[in-house]
Amino acid sequence: MAVKTRKQGNSITITIPSEFNIPSDEIIFIHEESGHQISYVSDDAFDLKLDTIFDEYDEIFKALVEK
Repeated sequence: MAVKTRKQGNSITITIPSEFNIPSDEIIFIHEESGHQISYVSDDAFDLKLDTIFDEYDEIFKALVEK
């Protein structure tokens, strides 16, 4: 499925079709992997992903805190 971006003020917006069943006021994370890709992440899934990120990069975070 393709959606068209549009400019609104200083931002670029997109419309997500209702068939995706994403509730209003949800946070949408956009990341880039070989092109532009939009991922929907629920709060619970985000918390799990955040835990994974902290586990994976724990040493880097510790080193940054020490600086």
